[in-house]
Amino acid sequence: MEFSSPFSNYDEETLTGISETEPAGFNIYPNPFSDRTTITFNNPNFEKHQLFLMDLTGKVIRQIGVITGNQIELHRENLSPGLYMIELRGKNIYRGMVVVE
Repeated sequence: MEFSSPFSNYDEETLTGISETEPAGFNIYPNPFSDRTTITFNNPNFEKHQLFLMDLTGKVIRQIGVITGNQIELHRENLSPGLYMIELRGKNIYRGMVVVE
């Protein structure tokens, strides 16, 4: 038996991966960044959100809360170069990836 994929047990219709675009209403710019980046998101009613920055293992590296506006500036500070996941939790949940140069 021969497989056309390196994965032997998966459903092609439900396989997901990292998207190169953020969800509608969520932007990270510049991305990649070396000093700081700005994260904007839809929050017309100024709901409370918390930002979680995680490494690729899911370990929370930084947590910022309470955010009630529609944008936040993330500073590099002691972040090592690499790829990080961002999760913004509130009434809506936004997820994205950011690259630190």
